[in-house]
Amino acid sequence: MGNGENSRRNLNAMPSLWFQGRRRRQRESRVAFGTPIGWRGGGQRAVGAVASATAPYFTRHAVHQQTISRMRRRASAVITRQRLRLRGPAGEPERVAERLRDIGPWASLNMAAVLWGSQHAVVKQVIEQGVDPAWVNLGRFGAGALVFWLVQLGRRVRAPDRGDGSARAAPLAERLRLAIELGVWMFLGYAFQSVGLQTTTAARSGFLLYMNVKLVPIFAAIFLRRRIAALTWLSAAVAFAGTALLSYDGAPPNVGDAWSLAAAAASALFILRLECAVAVMPPIELNAWSLSTVTLCSALWMAAVPNAPAASLLQHQLPDVVRSVGALPILYLGLVTTALASWLQAVGQRRIPAEQAAILYALDPVYGALFAYMLLDEQLGAQGWLGAALIVVAALVSRRATRNGDGGRPTHRSG
Repeated sequence: MGNGENSRRNLNAMPSLWFQGRRRRQRESRVAFGTPIGWRGGGQRAVGAVASATAPYFTRHAVHQQTISRMRRRASAVITRQRLRLRGPAGEPERVAERLRDIGPWASLNMAAVLWGSQHAVVKQVIEQGVDPAWVNLGRFGAGALVFWLVQLGRRVRAPDRGDGSARAAPLAERLRLAIELGVWMFLGYAFQSVGLQTTTAARSGFLLYMNVKLVPIFAAIFLRRRIAALTWLSAAVAFAGTALLSYDGAPPNVGDAWSLAAAAASALFILRLECAVAVMPPIELNAWSLSTVTLCSALWMAAVPNAPAASLLQHQLPDVVRSVGALPILYLGLVTTALASWLQAVGQRRIPAEQAAILYALDPVYGALFAYMLLDEQLGAQGWLGAALIVVAALVSRRATRNGDGGRPTHRSG
């Protein structure tokens, strides 16, 4: 009976076993031949098999396309840069602006030296007409101060709420103190030079005055505790040697030489203090106050001359000066070589350290010799041309020191 029951169970299970076998054979046939029977299961397996087989190809293709796109972008950037270079500096405004910010201060100081170089021939022509040098200083600095006050007044009228143009501006009392101090140093430089010219030659006076090229780095190291770069010392020494060859005549020393050295010291202190002042004071306001101080000091100096009261100076000597030389030379000295040159100097020394600016100022006798040759027909010998060449080399060395970062940035101390 047990065997019968087992046989009966096997017969009942045969249909299900047959259907299971049939389904298994259909699945195998779909995988083998891709028949549409049971599309859902077989299609999914077929798509998965195809995707697995082609995945490496599509991956390589995507990477290849990304590489091509990256190379195209790089090539486009290179072509764009080349086109901008072919078009000139205007195609790179940021780089041009950076170069202008770098070159602008040097160009300003160099232009100031050119203007100062032109003043020597004009002053000599005026003095040869019998005009006292004190009158020349009074007229030029008075005209220069008037120009800056008019500009300052015009700016206030156009924009009454406008600030002083500097986020680091100092209080008014400190600005006045700095401007008056600069005016005093400037006046002392010109006054000592005028006194020294009474007993020494103009060439030696010019040579000794440009001792400030050497004095400015020394004063910067002493008073500002500044580390002076080796290239700056080298350029100062070369400029000193060039000025000696250009101006020194080999005569024995005298009292006028001492006054000229005092003028050089005053000029060096002016250059050094100017660096501190321009950091906290706009150039126009600074020059307005400083040139007014020089004008006032010059007027007091002339009034202190024995047997020459101020009323007599204004009533008699001033008209005689204007009639003898005319107004044009005085206006040129006041508006161009004083007002414009002082503004260029203040703008340039905002970014140029004082010890390197002094080396550019040493170009003054070089330009002075050129203007003397053109206007007065004064000739330079071989020694003079060698000295001029050395001064130019010194200016280039100083420029290289700044480009290499050897000269450093100004350290402003308003105290």
